[in-house]
Amino acid sequence: MHVKVNVLIALAVTVLLGFPPRAQVLEWASCYDGPANDLDTAFGVAVDNAGYVYVTGASRGDNSNPDYATVKYDADGDTLWVRRYNGPENGTDVARDVAVDDAGNVFVTGISVAATIKYSADGEELWNERFG
Repeated sequence: MHVKVNVLIALAVTVLLGFPPRAQVLEWASCYDGPANDLDTAFGVAVDNAGYVYVTGASRGDNSNPDYATVKYDADGDTLWVRRYNGPENGTDVARDVAVDDAGNVFVTGISVAATIKYSADGEELWNERFG
């Protein structure tokens, strides 16, 4: 089940770090396994100026519908933090994109009726805004 996530992360890191097509080298691969040990799917990847990699998507929680799951990796592929978001009413929450600003703040957006979350560089939730 997690092979798709590993391949997606490896491809994203290779593409985003700008390796020429003939010199592609797998720098690292990592797999996030959410609390339900179920299918976890990555939908968005971002890399900041310091080389940290952010992957976001959907992951089932214990006895819940899918939640946002966002993981920050260092340049060696080690997990620095994982943040999950389960919107009101335990509905289906699927993060679709992630971006990082120059200060290292992380923005995650997706479907949860529609929600955007801002995390600090350390993974602290600074705010979340729901729409609709």
